[in-house]
Amino acid sequence: MKGTVNFFSTQGWGFIKGDDKQDYYVHHTGIATDETFKMLMKNEVVEFDIQPTDKPRPMAVNVKVTRVYKNEEKANADRSI
Repeated sequence: MKGTVNFFSTQGWGFIKGDDKQDYYVHHTGIATDETFKMLMKNEVVEFDIQPTDKPRPMAVNVKVTRVYKNEEKANADRSI
């Protein structure tokens, strides 16, 4: 599944909006990277697998960043802040 990061907190959790328009919960343990500190940024484009849970939202796991920003215009706006 592909999607865009909607929100990711400094506590290590957040939400991804899938291309199917559904929200998926993501925890830092579900990010596929060798980095010790795992973080996602708003508007990053990601690919992920879906893990069913007993919570209201399914969980995104094996999350990989495929593009840093959804579009270059948004990236430039974020850099100017």
